[in-house]
Amino acid sequence: MRRPAPIGGATPPEMSTGNEDDDELLKQIAARESLDKPRRWQHYLHVPTEQVAYGVAAPLDALGWPCTSCHRRPRATTSQHGA
Repeated sequence: MRRPAPIGGATPPEMSTGNEDDDELLKQIAARESLDKPRRWQHYLHVPTEQVAYGVAAPLDALGWPCTSCHRRPRATTSQHGA
């Protein structure tokens, strides 16, 4: 079993992903529970239009990062901002 790197401590080379941000996230998870447990990750991209969303999705799909859906957020109205 791999030992978790302490939060704020150096990541041992054998545990490094090669990306500092990913290493930090994994250290935070490892401090709370086993990294052996399977996980499903969801990443969200916010883009200005649906057309841009589909334009971004195609190359991500080609790289092996499937894009499962595009959701349109409702526009904020003046009353939602208290004005």
